[in-house]
Amino acid sequence: MKNINIIRKITQGMYVLTTDRGGCIVDAVSQISAGENPYITVSVGKSNYTNELLKKNNQFAISILGTKVNPEIIKTFGFHSMKDIDKFQKTQTIEIEGIKVLKESLGYMVCQITNRIDNDTHTLFIGRIIEADVFEESEAMSYQYYQLHKEEILNPSIESEKPI
Repeated sequence: MKNINIIRKITQGMYVLTTDRGGCIVDAVSQISAGENPYITVSVGKSNYTNELLKKNNQFAISILGTKVNPEIIKTFGFHSMKDIDKFQKTQTIEIEGIKVLKESLGYMVCQITNRIDNDTHTLFIGRIIEADVFEESEAMSYQYYQLHKEEILNPSIESEKPI
């Protein structure tokens, strides 16, 4: 293979996936049908504790992150495991259909899991949207945006230390 890094050019967003007693950052979310209750897919690494929880639960939620998201959300849900800390302790959430969604997001989709497909490194969870809402109309954070601005997102003081 000449350069596998081409997959980084696939446009994806940044999301917090939550389920009963867990959650993590994900970027591989896709709408796969239309209609009143469309289906979406989300890919979760098998080594991620949230994957284990999703296999025991029948629902998940996706909270869509904006470009101005509090960096602590990315740090908490992206760099820690629920085995070690309660990620919800310092995060404002509301419960929708029995699943916690982040208040500090552009909105959410709560899904009923209809199928699970295992591959070598990830599990693809397919869900039918049963509830959704928009909290804020602003720019969604793409994975590419995150990669380009990771240092300033995760370390906001870097941005403030730059000369004007």
